[in-house]
Amino acid sequence: MALKMLVGQKIMNEVVKYKPPPPKKAGAAGAAKAVGAGGIEWRVLVVDKLGMRMVSACTKMHEISAEGITLVEDINKKREPLPTMDAIYLITPSDESVRSLIRDFENPARPMYRYAHVFFTEAIPPRIFEMLQSHKDICRRYVRTCKEINIAFLAYEAQV
Repeated sequence: MALKMLVGQKIMNEVVKYKPPPPKKAGAAGAAKAVGAGGIEWRVLVVDKLGMRMVSACTKMHEISAEGITLVEDINKKREPLPTMDAIYLITPSDESVRSLIRDFENPARPMYRYAHVFFTEAIPPRIFEMLQSHKDICRRYVRTCKEINIAFLAYEAQV
């Protein structure tokens, strides 16, 4: 099996198709969700530069859309808030990307998204983990998933 296809499958199976466990709080279950036809819960995929390059090179937009991703947005660009939708972040564990993630939820009266499911493309360095820990209130309230998936490379050719 080609590396490009394996990376695409990993992105689809571990990031795009990821279903978080149901919320433990009784009040959280009643939160408004963006649900479309066929009962698909619509979500937003937020990526940084490397995340965008990996998604573009290894997946197809129609496959992503079929799994409930309604938008793919760049974390470094100005975006409209979608507080009824969950966001899946596929980002590198860098200062810039993590600062942008934190900025999305700094204003509790107007969060960018309902919840964040964060997938880092590689291992989180200690200083980045400390940056996340310094914003415990944001992480506790909004971050529902935080995983390392270790795919910080680009597979340009199918036969590698």
